[in-house]
Amino acid sequence: MHEHFYRLVPRYSRSPNGLVILYGAKHPAVLWYSTFEELETQLINITYRSYFERAGLGRSKDEMLVVLLREQVQHINVLWRLIRTQPGVELLGYCTSPLDVQLCDALDTFSAMEEATIDFTEYRYTRKMGFRDIGCTCFACLPDMEHLTWMWRCARIAHAYLPQRLFDRVFKELKDGVARG
Repeated sequence: MHEHFYRLVPRYSRSPNGLVILYGAKHPAVLWYSTFEELETQLINITYRSYFERAGLGRSKDEMLVVLLREQVQHINVLWRLIRTQPGVELLGYCTSPLDVQLCDALDTFSAMEEATIDFTEYRYTRKMGFRDIGCTCFACLPDMEHLTWMWRCARIAHAYLPQRLFDRVFKELKDGVARG
């Protein structure tokens, strides 16, 4: 189903036009560009409404988490917009753009932030990383060892110039998976 997606690591691949990202291991969440655009607007409205309801007084811990989520979503959307302006940056079906690496890292952070949140029902916020495309066994969703090896080779060549910490954060799991064979 997702065979034509450009792959970066097992938890991140995207459609050639950049409108859809598969994010997560084994059964990835299907993330749509338009959903994150709407999410940005939703989080802006939540934080402004909360600010005015409290008459500008200090924020609670939950309100600060919403603000941090909003900032992260805005960062994701900036990267995603840039990717959409250069959607064809790939080599043999593997992502070669540093923007894809940065977006994967930003989605990792966003996912961890959502995991850290306990209850945002008072803000009418629902988690975005919860939907799973269960059942797809294409190599974009469940790559075999051959595809993992090619992903790692491509990462070492195409992304060798990235800051070492960013490279390690995004590609560590892939490197370890290939090493285990």
